[in-house]
Amino acid sequence: MRKMLAGLLFATLALVIGVALVSTGGYIWAEVDAEITVSPRTLVLSSNSTAWVTVHTNLPYGSVEFASVTLDGIAIAWSKSDAQGNFVAKFQIGEIKGIAAPPSVELTLAGTLKDGETFSGTDTVPVLP
Repeated sequence: MRKMLAGLLFATLALVIGVALVSTGGYIWAEVDAEITVSPRTLVLSSNSTAWVTVHTNLPYGSVEFASVTLDGIAIAWSKSDAQGNFVAKFQIGEIKGIAAPPSVELTLAGTLKDGETFSGTDTVPVLP
């Protein structure tokens, strides 16, 4: 009886893994945790600055599908590589101000890598009126 139960459990587990592999094209995807730093380090809502919100990551520049990148749902304006070859994303500051309120805002950068994996990273920035 124990052997039958163990066999049934193993068969069920194999079926679940098999379905997961088929539904993902043979891969089990895991989200990559990106380390991000948002700049400016303090967002001042009353500022008339036409600057950008810049997000530095630890992801290699060539590994990111640029068009997939968003910051809390806001589309990327443009991107570049930093001196270490890591992905840097730029967003229009006016759009970010539209989702920010004092005392702080938690911003999440998300997107897809060229190998199909997704990534995200979060940083909290103080917000002044």
